[in-house]
Amino acid sequence: MPQIKTTTSAWADVYALSGIAPGTALLIQNQAGNVALLQIGATAPQATDNTGRWLQSGLEAVVDAGAAGLWIRCSPNGITAYVQGAMS
Repeated sequence: MPQIKTTTSAWADVYALSGIAPGTALLIQNQAGNVALLQIGATAPQATDNTGRWLQSGLEAVVDAGAAGLWIRCSPNGITAYVQGAMS
């Protein structure tokens, strides 16, 4: 699985970081030591927005095809995750 990384707690665009076309179904696995927060949407959530799906370290989530975008963040040191296109 391709790996994505960020080094801040800011929201990051999973599709842009992974090079996978927006709308593609995804399988994402949190490889950080911290809990990650995922949110589906066409634009980045507000910096203070803490809603979405919490993804524990080592666990996977599936994003169905057709998602306008997928955003991820992990405080305070960023995120490491594996991402690949998935069948939905």
